[in-house]
Amino acid sequence: MIEYLFDENLSHSYADSLNVLEKSRGDYIVQSTKRALHASASDEEIVNYATTKNHTVIILAQDRDFRKRNLYTLIMKSRNVGLFLINFPKGYKFWDQVQFIYKQWIGIRDIANNEKPPFSYKVSYRKIEKL
Repeated sequence: MIEYLFDENLSHSYADSLNVLEKSRGDYIVQSTKRALHASASDEEIVNYATTKNHTVIILAQDRDFRKRNLYTLIMKSRNVGLFLINFPKGYKFWDQVQFIYKQWIGIRDIANNEKPPFSYKVSYRKIEKL
């Protein structure tokens, strides 16, 4: 099973809508940290939640400083966690962000299905690149 976990800085609507679509594909869960943990869950709580699961957990976050913190090291030492850092172009509004997420979703999903954790990627408008 793969669980995709959308950080609170990304709308829970993205996770909810993708979860509806992914249910038909099998053993996938797409949810927000608000649903999996609680509203305003800290990054520490999110990483702790992910690293204690017995299945793959993919964290999608918009935190640009995530890589600079100790949490990144914990993720990269884990055996089950992947990280995608979403980098929306400056000035993107909600609908622009929705289109961005859907445009990049297949690439994110393909990496999560084919690469063994731990891993981390930056998702920008034109590409998904390994960090």
